Amino acid sequence: MTALDRKLIAGLLIVAAILFLGRFLPATQSGLVARVELTGRLVKTINLTRAEGRKVVIELPRGRAELEIKNRAVRIVEMPDELCPRKICSHSGWIRKPGEMLICVPNRLVVRLVSTQSRPVDAITR
Repeated sequence: MTALDRKLIAGLLIVAAILFLGRFLPATQSGLVARVELTGRLVKTINLTRAEGRKVVIELPRGRAELEIKNRAVRIVEMPDELCPRKICSHSGWIRKPGEMLICVPNRLVVRLVSTQSRPVDAITR
């Protein structure tokens, strides 16, 4: 094996590693928006870039819910037991990618992340 062969193989391995690892890096999400729906109606739209480091209060029929926004991600802050007894929505943690949702069933609250940029084709079927 010559020195040129070794350089060629090393170059191909580096390119393959970059392509492989690139799949696991987060996509740019500059156009990421949280749509907050209560009983099926849109009550608030939050641009995650502009609302960085804020807490947003959502008025519920029986109380209030808080959304925390940090690092282009959003989560529901834990609510009192009388509002959300099982706390599944707050234990779900942070959502960061378009299509992810937080759902609080007792309060009929849905927080859905949507990209404002054009979405690439996910799959094509015949």
